[in-house]
Amino acid sequence: MPGLGLVRVLTRAENVAPLLTACPELMVHELTPQSLDDALEWADVVAIGPGLGQQEWGKKALQKVENSRKPMLWDADALNLLAINPDKRQNRVITPHPGEAGKAA
Repeated sequence: MPGLGLVRVLTRAENVAPLLTACPELMVHELTPQSLDDALEWADVVAIGPGLGQQEWGKKALQKVENSRKPMLWDADALNLLAINPDKRQNRVITPHPGEAGKAA
């Protein structure tokens, strides 16, 4: 991942090994409440959405990231959750494809 510096990925347990195999330069951890708290202390910027899902745990993770007040890049399911419950938060970047943009409008 040239140009990104250190990248920490928090994901579901079943995704950790495949991600480490595909991208050994990443720091990949299972997403838990504690790992998310630790990552939010460490991170300068948060990208959220791919693999997040729209279930309750994804909503809770997204809420915790929002409450951190870190600059954010929203994509994938974070955009789907935004479309369901829009807010006016200003320190995020969204990256919708045309279908996602239609939902968020």
